[in-house]
Amino acid sequence: MLTAAVTVWLVRSLVIWSAAVTALGALALIRLITMIGDPPRIMWDGAADDGSRASAEVVAVPAPGALLWTAGSLCLIAAGICGLVEQRRRNRRRHNWHNRLSVDGSGDQP
Repeated sequence: MLTAAVTVWLVRSLVIWSAAVTALGALALIRLITMIGDPPRIMWDGAADDGSRASAEVVAVPAPGALLWTAGSLCLIAAGICGLVEQRRRNRRRHNWHNRLSVDGSGDQP
């Protein structure tokens, strides 16, 4: 997730970065939900000191780190959406500036 945050300076197009980060955040959140819905399990068999057989199934429970995972995933999704909104805003400003330039000939940039 930290790599995704750093790559914003390396990618030329904000649209590509925003879409990729939104997808990464969604995939991370989906993965977390599937791990909570169907937690990892391990079955073991063994023998006690007296020779009797022992077996059990151990089921994992979500750790407090799952909250950090959730927060990180939601932050990536929010960052991607904000990037898409900003790119649309930039395009709209650029489009309005070009229209104003062609209509009245003023070269004032916003």
